Amino acid sequence: MSAPVVLVVEDNAELRAVLKMEDEEIVEATQRGVRSRLYDRGQYSPRREQVTHHFHSLLQRFLP
Repeated sequence: MSAPVVLVVEDNAELRAVLKMEDEEIVEATQRGVRSRLYDRGQYSPRREQVTHHFHSLLQRFLP
């Protein structure tokens, strides 16, 4: 990943552009990891996927 970008935001368009680039880098890195021969799907990572796990727990609790 590239170095963090520090800037003073004067325009929302500038902020959106920076966030979009960061999001693209994260998604691309994730996809590389998922395609890795070392990746094995399994349970959620307790350190990195708390929000996803919580969301799925809510679905399980409230959907018939």
